[in-house]
Amino acid sequence: MLLFPFHMHQYRQIMSAPNINHNDVMPMRVLRTLLKVVAAQGHDVDELVSNIGLDYNPLKLDETADGTVSTLIYSKLYKHVMALLQDESFGLNNYEKVPPGTFKMMCLFIIHCSNLQQAMTRSADFFDFLDSFTHRSIQTRTPISFTDNKQTAICRFTNPNTPKNESTLQAEASIIYMMHRFYSWLTAKTIPLKEVCFSAPAPDNLEKYQQLFNCQVKYQQNDNSIKLAAEYLQSPIAQTEDSLRDFLRMAPYQLVTGKIDIDLQNVKTRVRLILQEDMLGSFSSIEDVAQSMNISSRTLHRRLDKENSSFQKIKDDIRRDAAVAYINRPELTISAVSVLMGFQDTSAFYRAFKKWTGMSPGDFRKTNDGQENSA
Repeated sequence: MLLFPFHMHQYRQIMSAPNINHNDVMPMRVLRTLLKVVAAQGHDVDELVSNIGLDYNPLKLDETADGTVSTLIYSKLYKHVMALLQDESFGLNNYEKVPPGTFKMMCLFIIHCSNLQQAMTRSADFFDFLDSFTHRSIQTRTPISFTDNKQTAICRFTNPNTPKNESTLQAEASIIYMMHRFYSWLTAKTIPLKEVCFSAPAPDNLEKYQQLFNCQVKYQQNDNSIKLAAEYLQSPIAQTEDSLRDFLRMAPYQLVTGKIDIDLQNVKTRVRLILQEDMLGSFSSIEDVAQSMNISSRTLHRRLDKENSSFQKIKDDIRRDAAVAYINRPELTISAVSVLMGFQDTSAFYRAFKKWTGMSPGDFRKTNDGQENSA
């Protein structure tokens, strides 16, 4: 189970963030689950709840009673617990600790991927690499497979290198719930699920998990996984290192609120997404993009300027990322990359690439080859 990097000053930043809804609440039972983890690790729960601003201990309340708690309180507890345990798995792994910062490094590892499928695959590679330091024999993950004539994708969350223990359904559900919402944020799309599978036995209250995921839920399966329409795996990554920085600063607030904020109020993100969808065609003009957003080009220019960006900068960033991805494919000649990038004149591509990266395409390719050979 992977969570989020922690800094004690971040809660103050979360509280003052403009897109925080201070009326967001979540079921009290979710908070209790986290507190039970703390108690199981031998820590003082009374002291912890006092530190996060609660004047009562939820574990001393009647567990059968329904209730809610502020999502902000939950986010604060989340960060305090991880700082206390120094373990991004919150002790739920029962096998090894996951050092704080692991999730952040995974995010940085995938943020420049071209689409969701590549991000999921690269994420599995990242954790396989980490496993190589802690396990004598390594089973590589199979993060994605397909069924229904490749119309449906099965995305797995099971670590094949972790010994099978008595499954904790709530912990497994928390992982899948948050990762599904993370993928929605990453692609700026609300991804509907077809099915969710758990290795844990079925609970008494089946309806609770049906409502949580809004799809069919199965239990005692081989893997913890989700099924979704395969077409969503081709969704381009809409986020950038800048938006990721804000995401990590506020996490896990965005992943536990009632409605995930996929940051479509961020004009830069929306424009980037539209242009990425148009990568295989001629790049849209600012007039085309503005029209698709139902605003004037002047308004779009003004809003991008407020976000310290511009239409041309976004376009250049996308073209740079695409060009670098193509150059890193050794089977493509530089002339072929130039054509794929829509340049009629190879020399114009050379000039543009050097402007974007500070190096010529040939030098860039040689440098990367040298780095890979020395790794």
